[in-house]
Amino acid sequence: MGPLTSSGPIASRLVVSKQELNKRRVSAERADQRRETTVVRKDRRKRLILGSMVGFLALAMIAPLAAGLLASDSDPVSTNQPIETLPTTTTPPSLIDPAFAGAALTGETPCPATDGSQERTTQFETAPPLCIDPATGYDATLTLGDNLSAITISIDPAAAPEAANMFVTLANYGAYDTALVTPIFPGLTIIGGDGDAGFTIGATEPPADGIYPIGSVVMFTSIDGSLEGQIVLITSEEAAELLAENSVHPIIGAIVGELDSAIALHEAALEDLTVGIRVAALSVNEAP
Repeated sequence: MGPLTSSGPIASRLVVSKQELNKRRVSAERADQRRETTVVRKDRRKRLILGSMVGFLALAMIAPLAAGLLASDSDPVSTNQPIETLPTTTTPPSLIDPAFAGAALTGETPCPATDGSQERTTQFETAPPLCIDPATGYDATLTLGDNLSAITISIDPAAAPEAANMFVTLANYGAYDTALVTPIFPGLTIIGGDGDAGFTIGATEPPADGIYPIGSVVMFTSIDGSLEGQIVLITSEEAAELLAENSVHPIIGAIVGELDSAIALHEAALEDLTVGIRVAALSVNEAP
């Protein structure tokens, strides 16, 4: 009897079966890798927005130190200064930098005047009452300097009346005038400092569908789930997807028309991170 050989129809079918099994095994391994990659990406995206804000806060705290380290030779920083004598501060972070602050209001917060006569106020003891008509639309104009075009925002309080009321009220008090503009993620631009105006409210009005269309304007929800007053402009699909990973930020409106001006603002802020770009004025009027 001769030696066994891998020939004939049965052997051929066995070879084909082994090849098919190998293909299936490779496909299954690749599918597992894709699933693992997707999970990692989603988890990374969920952490990115938190990490961006933590980085933003760290930048705010490091800036004064960096300014000292970059002092000129004519005004050197002493290296022998005891650590006990280094300047410290217990001032909490605020929505508007103290150097650009307006008046402070004590007691209950009344609704501001809407005819432009309101004294600019940036610090409050209590949250304001409902100062808007939730059934009425509002137009906000974000005026910027340095050859940047103004940005018009259509405010629709219907989906998030509490957040919209906070924004419109602070705007009518002039609180956003001189507010810092900071890019915290590609296509995600935040307006306002790393704190509040003396009060916060709960973030209870996220979008029902969890979607953030490009061009949306949202009120940023802080780590503890409260609204401090910062607004965010969304100008990229990547930024929209990022916020959708953890859809807790209420949408208060949308940028009117093309996004060119908002994108230009984001890019200009990226180029000027050391000094920063500030809002010249932010006005709000009832929509016609």
